[in-house]
Amino acid sequence: MLQVITYDIHKLHKGTTTHFLKYFKAAEKDKNAIIFLEGGLELPFYDTDGEYLFRQESNFHYLFGVKEAGFLGLIKMDGTRVLFLPQLPAALQIVLGPNLTPEAVKEMYGVEEVYFDTQVEEVLAKINPSLIYIYADGVNTDSGLKPAPLRTKCVNNYKLETQTLHEALFEARTVKTLEEINLMRTAINGTAEAHRQCMKFCAPGKYEFEMEAQFYKVAYGTFGMRNFGYFPICASGTSAATLHYGHAGHPNRKVMQSGELLMMDVGTECFRYATDLTLTYPVNGKFTEDQKVLYEIVLKCQEECENAIKPGLHWYEIHDLANKVLLSGLKEAGYVTGDVDEMFKNDVHFYFMPHGIGHLIGVDTHDVGGFNKGIERSSNCSLKKCRSNRILEAGNIYTVEPGVYFIPFLLESGLKDEKVKKFLVEEKIRKAWNFGGIRIEDDVLVTENGHETLPKDIPRTVKEIEEFMKH
Repeated sequence: MLQVITYDIHKLHKGTTTHFLKYFKAAEKDKNAIIFLEGGLELPFYDTDGEYLFRQESNFHYLFGVKEAGFLGLIKMDGTRVLFLPQLPAALQIVLGPNLTPEAVKEMYGVEEVYFDTQVEEVLAKINPSLIYIYADGVNTDSGLKPAPLRTKCVNNYKLETQTLHEALFEARTVKTLEEINLMRTAINGTAEAHRQCMKFCAPGKYEFEMEAQFYKVAYGTFGMRNFGYFPICASGTSAATLHYGHAGHPNRKVMQSGELLMMDVGTECFRYATDLTLTYPVNGKFTEDQKVLYEIVLKCQEECENAIKPGLHWYEIHDLANKVLLSGLKEAGYVTGDVDEMFKNDVHFYFMPHGIGHLIGVDTHDVGGFNKGIERSSNCSLKKCRSNRILEAGNIYTVEPGVYFIPFLLESGLKDEKVKKFLVEEKIRKAWNFGGIRIEDDVLVTENGHETLPKDIPRTVKEIEEFMKH
């Protein structure tokens, strides 16, 4: 049954602009300053006339919600939003449809003023801003990349400020508005339903890409969520030892076998807001004893981490908690030996979970603002994998995604490291050499008094999974 997700886009993006301006303290100082932003452009396949499906620049989307390429935007200090729309030549209108009008754009996106992009210089002259804030010098901490250079040359006729906008946008985006939370909650539960249907569909002899196709059939065919937030990871058996399996070199093409686990890390986008959920379950619907033991270790990690989440806690504390629970479980299961605190000090956990416990999520899957200004980033081999070092506050949405993996070359390096190998039970580990991996992931909202796990009714325990996959 169709359950197409709809939302009040006007309210959503008017709300994010108002929210952002609370973080943009410069707005209180100079009422004749403005903010100028450029939307994204179409991106071709190298030197061909083919192109990628357009995806709007994230900050532009956050403030305006515009889905088309080539737009420009301006925000006044009183919150007035202005859009400048491009005009396609007649030849392209035949292919892509007629040009939008200013009236249509105003109706579509709920902004106060709309002009053609040829009128930017004229509009700026009328405003005669004392200062223009542009998004130019900031660096995305996940990619290490700066934004594209400004292409609207007439803006250079005015005094420019290049740092403040970046910092305010990143801080604002870490704390979601009520409208953002409600949209993400709806989208996440659509994604959860696609995962549930995949569990029903799963069977030995099928290809991993059939699982990807089934997920898309439900996410797009039922909920209207066209885009993935990242490439789907449908990793069975040993494939799950590759954390981001599913890329062009390993494109979900293995045949799934009875007795293997399937790690499904797949999330959609809904009105450009990402979801990110991971389920791991047996291909044949029944866990082996070894699989059950390791799965329950990871599940305990997830439950304890989620239960600990509340405002005021440092994200590194959640990461450390996950690794201590992981080590305790691995010790009880016989994969490691020794004092848990000593193992933790010697980073033994890194050889089984070589990634952070989670990341902020929102307009981007790895959302911006993960690192508090003034808080030093750790150089520890495990902590430096964290995509955040923030102090948690209400309105943050984080993934919580513990895992355990048997990555041969990584474990081999641990077995050769004098400070690590004494804690590793080599015989037990080598028996699990081709195990693959397990990851379990939820999207979690930090609330005023604690947390809310956003996906509902996902089978998570061994018993729930086996019962669900029977029917």
